Amino acid sequence: MTLSEQVANYTIDILLKEPFYAYLLSGINKVFSNNKTTTIALAEEDGIWVLYLNPEYWETVLKKPEQRYSVLKHQVLHLIFAHPLKANDYKNELVFNIAADILVNQYLAEEKT
Repeated sequence: MTLSEQVANYTIDILLKEPFYAYLLSGINKVFSNNKTTTIALAEEDGIWVLYLNPEYWETVLKKPEQRYSVLKHQVLHLIFAHPLKANDYKNELVFNIAADILVNQYLAEEKT
């Protein structure tokens, strides 16, 4: 199964359990590339949201279905809280990213992390 098909299947899983998150996830363009990010990242390009997903990270680090589900929902939550739009407002990007991840992770079910 291709990475695109896997992400589509996880989007369907999210749709069945949490339709609001799946609705947003389905509207985000997905780019699978080892060059854009070492993990998974959300970015806005020319007014369009793009989810960059590193295939190697997906296969080697995110081995459990629960991890894959959660990482996709995690990125949607960043979008909901407008974190990609706010990051440049802070001097220390690392501190902002850590704080944003802490906030987002509170909305992930414990058994899924």
